Amino acid sequence: MSQFFSINKFFNYLKSMGLKVSRDTIYEYMEYLKDISFIFPVKKFEYSLKKQEISLSKIYLLDNSFKTYLGFSFSKDIGHYYENIVFGELKRRGGEIYYFKNRFECDFIHKDFLKNKIIAYQVAYDITEEQTFEREIAGLKRTMENLGIKEGILINSELDEVITEPDKQIKILPLWKFLLSY
Repeated sequence: MSQFFSINKFFNYLKSMGLKVSRDTIYEYMEYLKDISFIFPVKKFEYSLKKQEISLSKIYLLDNSFKTYLGFSFSKDIGHYYENIVFGELKRRGGEIYYFKNRFECDFIHKDFLKNKIIAYQVAYDITEEQTFEREIAGLKRTMENLGIKEGILINSELDEVITEPDKQIKILPLWKFLLSY
């Protein structure tokens, strides 16, 4: 559920527990999980295909109930559920999905082939605190500037507004409105 995943780190973890398994077996099982649409790895947005392929993947589940019933957490972490819902919707809309990470992170870069544009998405459940709002907007703006993207969307629980600047536009949408907007 939007967790970074490295097969090498997982292999070393299993090895440290005394379990004998090969990297090839882990790769094989990861392919099985992808084939049955249980997991969806999302690669980092890079202009270099080589850099993109060696980047860590973020793993998403299409169904939030898997995290609820298979995962363990001390908090509700509604933000991760929101992020997973947005991923599922972007997946349904088609195109290519990436994340972006430099000194800051942007949850999704979506190449929408139907609309012929690239949109940056940031997802945060509660942005009512000024500090959180500023952090999420700043990360989105920096990503847009770095990649030359003109449209960004910040998905949250309740705010609904538009920030227009000369070279970019950021829509701040509640999750329900985003889900109905395509």
